[in-house]
Amino acid sequence: MTNNTSGDDNTKHYTKLSQNIPDRPMVNQSRIIDRLKGYFDWHHFPRIINTDGICRGLSSVFAKYIVQGKGNEFLDILSTISGDIQPSSEHDNFINHFAVEVAMTQLPKYFENRFAQKNSIECLEIEGERLFPSFSFAMCTKDENWAEIIGGLNLEREEPMLVSGKNHSVCVLK
Repeated sequence: MTNNTSGDDNTKHYTKLSQNIPDRPMVNQSRIIDRLKGYFDWHHFPRIINTDGICRGLSSVFAKYIVQGKGNEFLDILSTISGDIQPSSEHDNFINHFAVEVAMTQLPKYFENRFAQKNSIECLEIEGERLFPSFSFAMCTKDENWAEIIGGLNLEREEPMLVSGKNHSVCVLK
């Protein structure tokens, strides 16, 4: 997300994620990819994360953590995976669960044939209940129109919204 300081009524509520979550160093996605690949290799899991990225997986799992009120835990796991926090055997279980959820939502066909990336959020569960999107629709517009469109959706505070394009996915919060 970008920091919008224009004061426009539709966009003034959308600022950097770090406003809601304490300041942390940015984590490079390619470093996360490399570390997760190494993690899967170390545990003898099939190689399912590729160099194309894991943005859909990360954004979907982040949405789940936000719904659970665990945004800081998500960032802690990213810091651990990226090497900013020393891992321990205590972390291994959390990282394993996290890595599998990222992989499931990035490439769901390897886990459950009926899912594709567009509905991969349904691979995730909270307390035994599958997550489902509230709505799903396609839109096409110029880059400069997105802030106004997203601002007009009137998300609740800490309500995640997945936005995906042809080559990238993000999770948007108010």
